[in-house]
Amino acid sequence: MTVSGQVNYVPAGKYFVGGFAASPNAIYGMRLWDGASKLLFDSGTQAAVFTRFSQNWAYVKSTQDAQGFYTNWYSSPFGPVDEYLMINNAGMRMLSGDNIGRGTGITFDFSTSQLWFTTTALSNPFAFSLPAIFAKLAV
Repeated sequence: MTVSGQVNYVPAGKYFVGGFAASPNAIYGMRLWDGASKLLFDSGTQAAVFTRFSQNWAYVKSTQDAQGFYTNWYSSPFGPVDEYLMINNAGMRMLSGDNIGRGTGITFDFSTSQLWFTTTALSNPFAFSLPAIFAKLAV
């Protein structure tokens, strides 16, 4: 894996990559196809089970850099559980009062059991309600 120019980068912790497609894995079981013969479901395809979501963010502070971008910091308590955080929604732009939008980021602070979400934009909207979504691998 290559990340930010680093070759053979191995992230810390546990992770999995999920796709939204079925694979013909089961020797027996159930399969469903759509009208164009595309496989929609195979009982042998491992699935992620969404376990919970959290929207109890507390606004903590705003910072402004030399270019005028505001970064808003939101925090939520997070206890150690055996779940995975879905990062898709933490990597997309959000709306703001300009044509650039808000950049987003999410970080775990394991030492304080906090989940941090940041938004960065030229304008400074405080409204924030994007959920943190958690899942487990189905067994």
